[in-house]
Amino acid sequence: MKLQSKEHIRFLKTLIKFDVKFLIIGGHAAIYHGVRRTTSDLDILVEPTKHNGEKIISSLHFLQLEVPDILPLEFESNLVLSFGFEPDAVDIINYAPGLEYDTIYQNSIIVDLEKVQVRMIDIRDLIRTKELINRPGEKALLDKYDVEVLKKIIHKKI
Repeated sequence: MKLQSKEHIRFLKTLIKFDVKFLIIGGHAAIYHGVRRTTSDLDILVEPTKHNGEKIISSLHFLQLEVPDILPLEFESNLVLSFGFEPDAVDIINYAPGLEYDTIYQNSIIVDLEKVQVRMIDIRDLIRTKELINRPGEKALLDKYDVEVLKKIIHKKI
């Protein structure tokens, strides 16, 4: 799979360099699993711990991103951080409605994105997160579309 943005690859490499515990979710994961659509932003699910928060903040400073006044401890509560503009936008999320991070991480798969080894959410967990996220408007329609296509993909594999 090829990411559209060189900045996304740079971002992923930096997370790996700082040993951040994360995986890819959202539109890029849907595309990886076979949904035919586009997306510009990169959605990253991170482990919701203070220690991981310290590493995330360090990696954001290394990338010279404007980091909000946030403490590592705040990564233990539901949090969404957004950086950049499309096509380089990144959303860092530390929770998935109805699912535990450890379970999603254990079920994840390792994929090669432009010679960078990263974890990607499993197709079944991706379906569950998209069913439970309950976003408004056009994003809700996109989530519904993703779920329908992903379920068809699973049935074809059986």
